[in-house]
This record gives sequence, C-alpha cells and structure tokens, in this order.
Amino acid sequence: MLLDHYDLFAFDLDRTLIAVADFVWNHLHDRFGVAPAVRKARREQFKQGQLSYKDWVKADLGDWRAQGRTRADFVDALSEIKPIAGAETFIQTLQKEGKKVVLISGSVSLAREIVLPHTRFDAEYINRIHFLPDGGLADCTATNYDFEGKALALMACARTFRIPMARTVFVGDGENDAPALRQAGLGLAFHASSEKAKEAARIVIDGDDMGLVQAFFQKEAALDCCLGRSGAFRNITNNLT
Repeated sequence: MLLDHYDLFAFDLDRTLIAVADFVWNHLHDRFGVAPAVRKARREQFKQGQLSYKDWVKADLGDWRAQGRTRADFVDALSEIKPIAGAETFIQTLQKEGKKVVLISGSVSLAREIVLPHTRFDAEYINRIHFLPDGGLADCTATNYDFEGKALALMACARTFRIPMARTVFVGDGENDAPALRQAGLGLAFHASSEKAKEAARIVIDGDDMGLVQAFFQKEAALDCCLGRSGAFRNITNNLT
C-alpha cells in the first residue's frame, strides 16, 4: 500500500489537525475583539515586505497585552476548538507503523496542547506564547518556519531523521503551506481553503475528515497517482467516499 513508500509525515495544524474556521490567530483576534481592518493591514504589510514575520507576531501580541489578556483567556478561547475528525487516529496509526510525525505550523503551541493534549510529535515547528507566573502575557517566540520556512523545516526534519525527501509527505490546507506542499515527496492538500495550496499539491482531498486521508494511504490504487511527480494535481475525494 502507499503508506509503505513514505517514512516522514509533516502536518500543518489549523484546519488540518484542528477544526478552526480560519486560523488560530484570527480565532483569538475574534474572541478578543481585534478589528479585522487592523489584522488585514498587518497581513498586507507582511506580504509587501514592510513588516517582518517576527514584528507581525509582536504587533498582534501587543494588542492582546494592551487588553490585559491572561493565560486563562487563551485557554477559554482555544478550548472552543475541537480536533479534526480522524486526525488523532491517523497519527496514532502512523506512529504504530514506525513513521516519523512532525508538526510544521504558523499557529501557536498552546492550541496544540489544549486541542490535542495526548498527541505527540517527533518535532514541532510552531509559534510559542509565553506567560508570566501570574498568568499575564509575557512574549512570544516566533517561528522561523512559516510560509517559505515550512519547506526548510521539512528538509531539516528529513536530514535529522535521515529520510530521503522522496519519502516525505506534507499535509496542509493554506497558502502558507504551498512551499512545503511543493517540496515534499508527496504534497497533499486536505480541507484546503486556498487554491494556491491545491495547485502546489500532488493530491487534493476535500472534506473535513482525516479518515479520508488515512483511507487514501491504505488504498493499493493510490500507488498509481503518487509514485510519479509529473502531471497536474488530482482531486481524488470522490474515490474515497
């Protein structure tokens, strides 16, 4: 089966492993009442090279700090989010098969800790928010591995675990996942919110149940559409339902 041809599985977090409507950052902004116009302006500044990723994170954190947000506020907001159906089961299956499983995300580590408390990864590349002893907001260690950096993180994991890139898989949904989807031995766009992600992926699976992804890797027929890098992406959702 297709699963036998890959040894390293890398996942995005938001909308891939946890069921958030947009991104965790926007979920927190919604919950804390940060104006959409402010968020949009910062994203545009980042895209145009006027704002670094770290400064973007710092600015968002500044909004929350100015509101006096505490760890309890973050826990309340993030506790509303549930795991994507089938995500925990699929990861457990991969680990039982001896696969390396890593997280490469522009989300925040606290979301993973709260929504997937029993899921362990062989490596995590993600933003980390830090809190003071009294629960107050301290600062955030911004990841170096979002957007183009996701591909770099995937390559770093492959080197660390001595796995050829041809035997790596990246599963993601967003525009920022496109570089890693292109770089992976197999890029799989799942529950994708971005056409750029779909275009970068070799395989597209719609829907919001990771059980579809697990079924794909356990299908003998999946070999036919994956063991070559040529050709356009294929949306195989209808073949799995």
